[in-house]
Amino acid sequence: MTLSQYRSSSSWLGAIELGPKLMNLAEELPASEEMGLSLQLRQVMVELPTAVAADLVQGTDTRQVVAFRLLTTLELVDRVYPALDTAGLRADADSLVERLMSAEQFAAGPEPVPAPSAPEPEPLDVPTLEPADTPVLPTEVAEAVEVTPPAAEVTVAPPATAPIEPTSVPVSNEPTA
Repeated sequence: MTLSQYRSSSSWLGAIELGPKLMNLAEELPASEEMGLSLQLRQVMVELPTAVAADLVQGTDTRQVVAFRLLTTLELVDRVYPALDTAGLRADADSLVERLMSAEQFAAGPEPVPAPSAPEPEPLDVPTLEPADTPVLPTEVAEAVEVTPPAAEVTVAPPATAPIEPTSVPVSNEPTA
């Protein structure tokens, strides 16, 4: 479907026709709901036709979340303000959502464009040592070579308050008696 064709779809027109009804309900709510349920109704009034148009033109699937948000908001209005008459609006919303969930026109929309996948990383050329490749000293050579670790030098820093200069002290690995 092209960008200009979505305006003639029954789903988009149904979402647009529901808008003024949602606004009327939002205005009936108390002023304390200005940033609550009233705001939710006004937002879904715009989001639903937008999601329908995006789904029709781009082949996305965003209308379902917005449709469920509409139904949830209306359900909450009914429960919090049972004195308000929302039966007609609820019937219209239910009918529209039913059409949106089963509409053939959405299935016939353009194929969604798959998200680009990250390229496969190139394998690193790291040589591996097999057990046969590991050099081993012959036993005679290993016994003949005496390996002693070198003495390590440790630098001891005095506390910050002491005026003593750091000194080097040789450390031996030999045990003390």
